[in-house]
Amino acid sequence: MHYVIGDVHGCYDALMLLLGKLNLTSEDIVTFVGDFVDREPSREQYDNLVAWFMENITDDGQFRSAVGNHDYDFHNTMKSFWGLNRYMTVFPDEKRLEIQKAFAEKLGRLPLYHEYTIHGVRNIVTHSWLVDRKYQPYFIGEDTDGGYDIEGSIWDRQWSLSCDPKEVRVIHGHTIVVSGRVDNPDKYNNIATRIYKNGNNVNVDCGCFMGLANRGNLAAFRLEDDEVFYAYSDDDVVEECKRLAVLSKGELKAHEIFVACAREPWILLKRTDHAYINECRNKLLEESRQKDVDYNSLADWLQEKKALCRRKMMRLSEQDKSFIVWN
Repeated sequence: MHYVIGDVHGCYDALMLLLGKLNLTSEDIVTFVGDFVDREPSREQYDNLVAWFMENITDDGQFRSAVGNHDYDFHNTMKSFWGLNRYMTVFPDEKRLEIQKAFAEKLGRLPLYHEYTIHGVRNIVTHSWLVDRKYQPYFIGEDTDGGYDIEGSIWDRQWSLSCDPKEVRVIHGHTIVVSGRVDNPDKYNNIATRIYKNGNNVNVDCGCFMGLANRGNLAAFRLEDDEVFYAYSDDDVVEECKRLAVLSKGELKAHEIFVACAREPWILLKRTDHAYINECRNKLLEESRQKDVDYNSLADWLQEKKALCRRKMMRLSEQDKSFIVWN
């Protein structure tokens, strides 16, 4: 079986959790879309991920990867004199600096894409898209003049405007999936961010580095049957909101943390089939009635409530990074 995993960004714990759910055999191949560096939740997780990457990622072994824009920039920065001096201040320990240099060199050798033909379909696994040297996105499979532009490809965000031939599909990351696009906002069937599929485009970047309360997730997509796997479930998001509520020492309730991290105010305006969404909705409606908020002002009141909770979480983040609200 072939699995594709989204942007990891130093989230070693989530990666280990996800890999455990895949129940891999020695015959399985796992391909990452890149972006192993930056935005890591902690130095410890970053160091663990670097060690895992150096030991496991190879060109043609069980674990492979395409190069991401953050990987590419890290490699180039470490190569430059200015960059090396910069990282000497970040990694003053000589042994640690050597590890980072070796890590950067290996990141710099990652290919732009991997390709697997399964059931007669070419599957292109890349970080974002493939762009020719004229900086134009194009149908994968067409001829190009002079090959691909690496930097243009790993930064391109026009994939959603493109349409591939039916015999080819692209599995990529780079642009974080927005929950409102993949989870019908009229229902909110899923709280944790999920993979987004649009024709032959499959986006597997579920924004793991954002953290659970912000709906961050790490995802894997199986090429043979389109099965999806996630490090975290909706219940994990709910439990994280409750955990942060305890850490806030009374400043925020669990449903207020949920609202602070929500992207849209659908919770109050739409009845859903998710128990926790409805629980939050009912608590907020009760509070709005206590404040004599009429229906016409409900959306504005919710936005103000959300903004207030966000400010509280950002203040709490000065003591505990768990409270960061991702914009």
